[in-house]
Amino acid sequence: MDTAADLARGINLDLQAVFAVLSDLPNIARHWQEETPLNQLTWHHEWWDLMGRLRSLHEAHQRGQLTGAQTERYLELLRTFRTNLPLVEQLCFEPPPVPLEQLFAPLTTHARLTADD
Repeated sequence: MDTAADLARGINLDLQAVFAVLSDLPNIARHWQEETPLNQLTWHHEWWDLMGRLRSLHEAHQRGQLTGAQTERYLELLRTFRTNLPLVEQLCFEPPPVPLEQLFAPLTTHARLTADD
């Protein structure tokens, strides 16, 4: 059985992993045509894994398992996704597995409500 510390550590690792690739997405897109088909396929597999992590983060958020700081980071992640969605589509990556209204709805009110956790 996972302890609260294990859960928090896993959430932090998932946030870090998704942010790392999202931050590099402009660079990936810029050099996409230079990638071999095998490397492109590898990126698609990695993206699929990251979307699984994002799905887990979304579910943890829905269950109220994120700390206030993790909630802020998760909401920042959604805002980053919103900014990078055209690149996701350009690369033909799987769209984010969270409800699109969460990506396009104003996030500031929700952030204020959950920041006091």
